[in-house]
Amino acid sequence: MKTAPLETLLSRVASQDRQAFSILFDRTAAKLFGVALRILNDPRAAETAVENAFVNIWRTADQYKVRRVSALNWMVAVVREAAIDEARNIGAPASNGKFDGNAPLAAFAQEDGAALAKDHERLDEALSALKEEQRGLLTSAFFQGRTYADMAETMDMPLGALKSGIRRSLLKLRDRLQPGAAPGNAEAAE
Repeated sequence: MKTAPLETLLSRVASQDRQAFSILFDRTAAKLFGVALRILNDPRAAETAVENAFVNIWRTADQYKVRRVSALNWMVAVVREAAIDEARNIGAPASNGKFDGNAPLAAFAQEDGAALAKDHERLDEALSALKEEQRGLLTSAFFQGRTYADMAETMDMPLGALKSGIRRSLLKLRDRLQPGAAPGNAEAAE
């Protein structure tokens, strides 16, 4: 089981398999710590975020869907959310806008390279098909680790309007990522 794919380990974690969880932790904790550290720029806060993320992974592993995204990318998303929550808890800015969405994921290339590269390619294509404004909202919120409140203040826009814009952008992105979605351009994303 020590060499089992992460997807298999997550499936077993969903069944409350403690041994699979231990192996999953051993194989990914250091890499996921790197993701949290990139967002928080504080080792202690990053440790807390990773701990919280693994609690969430234990609790929500049954929500992971194999065909939608690789296990690694799903776990990175869980850690990212935990890191942003930790930044809010400690009142610190998340990454000061210097978070490169590809940088922490590069550490995974050796272990899960083909699936990760395919996911990145699909995401890049889908993002590039969005309007520049939509792409900017998603990049700021999900790759730069900024809080909605910070974005609304910086963009001088009401928080509700920002959240609506992000929601609409996510729906457009989801449509672009659906299996069978035709490749498109920014005009088609309207």
